[in-house]
Amino acid sequence: MFYSVATKRIFAFCTLLTLLFVLAGCSHTDDTVSDGTTTTGTSTETSGSVETMGMSPTDPSPVPEVPVANADTQSEPETSNNTDTADSTNDTGSSGNSEVVDSSNNEPETPVAEDTTPETAVAEDTTVVTSSSSTTETTTSTNLFKHIFSDVRRTDVNKVLTFPVLGSNLNSAGTIRVTQQPANGTLTVGGNQLTFTPDSGTSGHSVAKVKVDWLDGNSDTATISFYTEQVKSSTYFDPANGNNSNSGSQSQPKKTGIEAALQNAGNGDRIYVKGGHTYNLRLNLKNIAGSTSAPVVLSSYGGGKAKFNYSGSKETVFLGGNIGQLVIENVVITKSNGSAILAYNKAGESIDVVLDNVDIIDSGSNGINWQTQSNSKLTLIHSDISDNEANGFIGNPTELIALNNTFLRNANTKDYSGGPMQWNAYISHADGLHYEGNINEDSEGLIKLRDVANFTIQKNTLRRGWVAGIGAGGDIHPRHGTIGKLENGVIANNLIDESQNPFVFADSDNNKGGGIHNVDVFGNAVVHAKYVGGLSRNAVISILNDAGDRNSNFRVFDNIFWADKNAGYGGARISHDDVEFFGNTIGAGSASNASGNNVFRFEKGASPDLHGNKLYKFFSDTTLGVPMSNGNTEVNSVPQEVQKVLDNI
Repeated sequence: MFYSVATKRIFAFCTLLTLLFVLAGCSHTDDTVSDGTTTTGTSTETSGSVETMGMSPTDPSPVPEVPVANADTQSEPETSNNTDTADSTNDTGSSGNSEVVDSSNNEPETPVAEDTTPETAVAEDTTVVTSSSSTTETTTSTNLFKHIFSDVRRTDVNKVLTFPVLGSNLNSAGTIRVTQQPANGTLTVGGNQLTFTPDSGTSGHSVAKVKVDWLDGNSDTATISFYTEQVKSSTYFDPANGNNSNSGSQSQPKKTGIEAALQNAGNGDRIYVKGGHTYNLRLNLKNIAGSTSAPVVLSSYGGGKAKFNYSGSKETVFLGGNIGQLVIENVVITKSNGSAILAYNKAGESIDVVLDNVDIIDSGSNGINWQTQSNSKLTLIHSDISDNEANGFIGNPTELIALNNTFLRNANTKDYSGGPMQWNAYISHADGLHYEGNINEDSEGLIKLRDVANFTIQKNTLRRGWVAGIGAGGDIHPRHGTIGKLENGVIANNLIDESQNPFVFADSDNNKGGGIHNVDVFGNAVVHAKYVGGLSRNAVISILNDAGDRNSNFRVFDNIFWADKNAGYGGARISHDDVEFFGNTIGAGSASNASGNNVFRFEKGASPDLHGNKLYKFFSDTTLGVPMSNGNTEVNSVPQEVQKVLDNI
């Protein structure tokens, strides 16, 4: 959705100029429940679904663009090789027949014939967890903006759902009100809580809108999607006390057969696994039933989260083709020697998966590796994707909705020196992306967008990208050879703190003409941007498309771009004419790095449309780099809106 520039500027400046001194925090901790399961984050169970508390959020694949040392050109490291395999076979310790994910571009090759051998080689080990060997650091994240975050909430037919409004600085809000009621129910407000009462007997999807008015005159609006789901039957599994001759009710649970139960489930069927156990089991899930109004659901019961950790060589959860809608909720998925989740389908097959309140943590490779041919949708909500050795998320879903998640310490490598690079969230070749209200911290790169269309990246808190914050641009599609563009999107009202290369716009299509089209970047506060030693020509924002690319309607306005004075950094580095850059506040300069001792730096003869920007140089010999005309002005003190951010984070 595009708004007028005037509307966006009012929204952006209201956001930036009225930052509160009250800090809204979100902690990331490990809580050990009484039955031994370790769960990450702070949660509360309301009306049958587990809702993650804290700060929340609007959408998706693999080979990054980040500056490496090069005297003349901007090149970038490639995404690390991916050794995950996708197939439907049982893991036997040998390679077997597999659908291999290509290591050079992270896109799956054409699959070979499938081995349909049943999953029997590794026993379904159901060890009861009595302690956790993993240690999760405590992180406190603060976003000074006044926001309410978009959300997705699920409930059963005829079941009332109460849940918290998610946002930042809501403790100082004046009023919270519903401006659009959902079509299949009623939404009411009580304090900072919302209560959804579905209409009797109805199921399906509907949308509400909620507005927050702060006492100082600020306001913000968010969309909340409700899914009211039919429940047809429920089957329970308890590895300690169950018996396969039992009926499968909660009082008479079965012992084993979780995967078969999911494969045989019909629309609206639910599979519950006993919490407090670790299941040494690979879930090979394809040809699953389910629909939006009656999904197949896998969830925990009985206190705590069930943990799936497969000890074989393949991923713990494989999501194949022809999944109507599968909801996985309230579980832990990990993999000590590989990726926790791998999704792969063939052309013509569809996948629709919801991950709700799932901990995808401590994996030896990627947390989620989503390598699909087409027609795939992932809804990732209220989940924790943290402490995975490679990418937290990497892949190419057709549509990705990622709201109110934490992406922490994936590929948490501070000593990057070139070569393959990993990201907290790496999204490519997607046509529909909503990434909002997420906390994304401590990774080589924080968010990568490559050949993505129709996207919204907003109201996120991003910190400490050791090499890059947000990287974005076009690409050549590795399978189809088509020229990819970054187009029809918004990157707005994000806080980016202490990151190297906070914004890098650069293509990887070998000068084929991809570029950036119909993209607005506004209202972002980028502060404490740092210089990476060994990487050439860094800047707080870099616009470095290939020479053969042409942008259109690419606008960067009403942002704060502020370097860390002690770390030495340039302000804006631009090598293209076709970008409109206006209304921004920029502070930069370096006492030790000559290439960064400037507020603006233009390359390749670029002469972009610059007007109405405020420039502040850190040192007396810092170069402004642009004439003080067209409304561009030099300021001699730190602007008030910047100082408020610097003082309160």
